[in-house]
Amino acid sequence: MKRLLKTIVVMAAVSAGLWGLGLVLARRFEHGAGYADADEFRIAAFWGGREFTSTSTNLISGWAVTVLGGIALDLREAKIGSAGASLALHTTVGGIAVIVPSDWRVVVDSTVKAGEVQVHTTDQDDLPGDAPVLHVTATARSGGIAITTRDAA
Repeated sequence: MKRLLKTIVVMAAVSAGLWGLGLVLARRFEHGAGYADADEFRIAAFWGGREFTSTSTNLISGWAVTVLGGIALDLREAKIGSAGASLALHTTVGGIAVIVPSDWRVVVDSTVKAGEVQVHTTDQDDLPGDAPVLHVTATARSGGIAITTRDAA
């Protein structure tokens, strides 16, 4: 019984330490994540979860990474300029959920190793030729990435 209690205390201490380290590392990688109207942002979640809503009037780029964590990105209020925008998503044993406006053209290049990248956005043929374009690079390693529209959310 003593051994079990000691094991539980050690596991709790290690988990708390990893959680704290994850917070420090996430803050170190981030840029613009504290500002919803930033045109460029980087957000990270290590051993935990994060949420971010962009209200940028000229979104240029975004970057999100998770390790043993999750991120929810809401881009429904953001606007993309005529040059388009890029979004890099990387998850390892975690997940990233992205919601985009239904009038965006979303082009995804994905690399998956023991995970999944799901894209449920408006069909390319249903969008006008001048629709805003979001280029997404998605990498999932033992994790998942989901990109959906407002209608699918």
